[in-house]
Amino acid sequence: MNAPKYILIYFLISLVACTSRSYKDQLISLNLENESGGLEAVWNKKDLATAYIFFAPDCPLCINYSLTVRELEEIYNKKPVQIIVVFPGKSYDINEIKEFLEIHKIESSVILDKNYNLVEILKPTVTPEVVLVNDNGEIAYQGAIDDWVYGTGLRKQNISKHYLKDAINSLLNDKDPENDYQLPYGCFIELL
Repeated sequence: MNAPKYILIYFLISLVACTSRSYKDQLISLNLENESGGLEAVWNKKDLATAYIFFAPDCPLCINYSLTVRELEEIYNKKPVQIIVVFPGKSYDINEIKEFLEIHKIESSVILDKNYNLVEILKPTVTPEVVLVNDNGEIAYQGAIDDWVYGTGLRKQNISKHYLKDAINSLLNDKDPENDYQLPYGCFIELL
């Protein structure tokens, strides 16, 4: 057995596995419609973190998590963090989305991903699901917002793990998040 050869192969496999893919070029060139009908950039490289929270106005979990989105807006309002609520697909008309935003008092930037451009890049599968991108355009964290929902139809009484907040705070402290993925549960994003 040739140990140096196996060590080199292991090192190369580890290096490839640890390399983060940057979506910077795809994100920086993408402008999508907002709830007012204008075009909005989906990524600002000046922010240390951009949290894309994929929502659907008829998803019960999204309704429940609207309070969490408002809390995130308040916590990170004066920090280099952007919270963007993304509504994928064409299943919802603009009035339904505006009503949802008004009822739940969401003031974050809103993106209408009608043609699934952002979904295609970031690969969320359910609503609500968050994809946190760092200032290099790399996915720093993806998945559940917290541990309130721990299975299909299963909810905890108290939240004990705040995956998204922890990941954002890590980026703000110039560290990689300890957890980069947590399985999200919710309403499937249906690609029509």
